[in-house]
Amino acid sequence: MNFKTLGICILCTLTFVCTQANAQDEFKAEIGGAGGGAFYIGDANTQVFKYIQPSYGGLLRYRFNQRIAGRIEFNATQINIPDALDPKDINVSIPILNPVRFLDFNMEFNFNDIAHNPFKHKTTRFTSYVFLGYGRTFFKYNSVERIKSALNFGVGIKYKLAPRWNFNAQWSNKLLNSDQVEGLGAYADPYGLNGTNILNKDFVSNFTVAITFDFWVRNCACRKTTQEKPKVFKH
Repeated sequence: MNFKTLGICILCTLTFVCTQANAQDEFKAEIGGAGGGAFYIGDANTQVFKYIQPSYGGLLRYRFNQRIAGRIEFNATQINIPDALDPKDINVSIPILNPVRFLDFNMEFNFNDIAHNPFKHKTTRFTSYVFLGYGRTFFKYNSVERIKSALNFGVGIKYKLAPRWNFNAQWSNKLLNSDQVEGLGAYADPYGLNGTNILNKDFVSNFTVAITFDFWVRNCACRKTTQEKPKVFKH
């Protein structure tokens, strides 16, 4: 079997699998990829939407029901501040380019029951949602790999493109339990003024869009009906 024939067989198999679910099926989970842009607020930058950098990642979402879902998400971006000033010498510029990765665990609440099913009452193909969660942040500080926690929160929207395809757009905010995400010691609270105030930690905001694919069909909760036995009339 040559590669062309093998490719056709694989394509036919995937097509068959993807068409087994009909528009009335509901799914427990979805998986997909995301991309967008992120910016950072901290000691080296205090301006919102400045130095936006590309971000990319993927997500796995599990739906407990039509309103509540849990999500595991990975995103990668970088802190890039080309004209940051050295706190020790305001006349010297220090370029900052530090890769940052995020692994987040979030809980979502949808404001509408979203489904691609015209026969199900009170469902819609569009919903907005809010989420809150916990994450781990990976970055280098003075060339040493660091792992710090983060508080995640944000808002988003979902739209059912097709029975098994979804569009997601969200604004995610991460309040890091760290003041070192710039990667340079000169910006890690150089004057010792932050103290224990969590609001003086670094902050990363991420805008992403994603396309996800539904899988894992949920068992139908339909009521089972029993057929009545035919009545027998005695003569």
